[in-house]
Amino acid sequence: MPRRTEGSLVEIALGGGLKAYARVLSDPLFASYDIAEKPADPITLGDKQPIFKVWVMRRAVTSGRWPVVAKWPLETELMRPASFFKQDLISGRLSIYSEGNERPANIEECIGLEPAAVWSAEHIEDRLRDHIAGAPNRWFESLKIKADRIDKATGAKFS
Repeated sequence: MPRRTEGSLVEIALGGGLKAYARVLSDPLFASYDIAEKPADPITLGDKQPIFKVWVMRRAVTSGRWPVVAKWPLETELMRPASFFKQDLISGRLSIYSEGNERPANIEECIGLEPAAVWSAEHIEDRLRDHIAGAPNRWFESLKIKADRIDKATGAKFS
């Protein structure tokens, strides 16, 4: 069974001959790139910023679905902790999650952060295809902040 190892570069088949690539970061984090050809070395990849960093189910790699095609030590930038937003389904309150800690947040602090969710390989593949096509992704859209459920000034639920 293939192993999910930090620094690995995985190839993601998107169908129709399209491919994308992602780096394995600290478990369960991946950094996905807007590149269609395997980079020859980490320096080539180093010029590119990830389009998103999200948590991904282990089986994306361990099942062999996303084969490991290279492995390099992680660059300092990729070792920095990632922050994610969460929104309570009932109260609408927002929080930021990072490195096992969660704190209350307002909407402005959450803008630009990824939602705290563990993605399946299939959903990441859909998101990458949509990114390439310049189309909105239904999975990502479903996880966006529901601004109509919070009061921007206080974080309280609208009545």
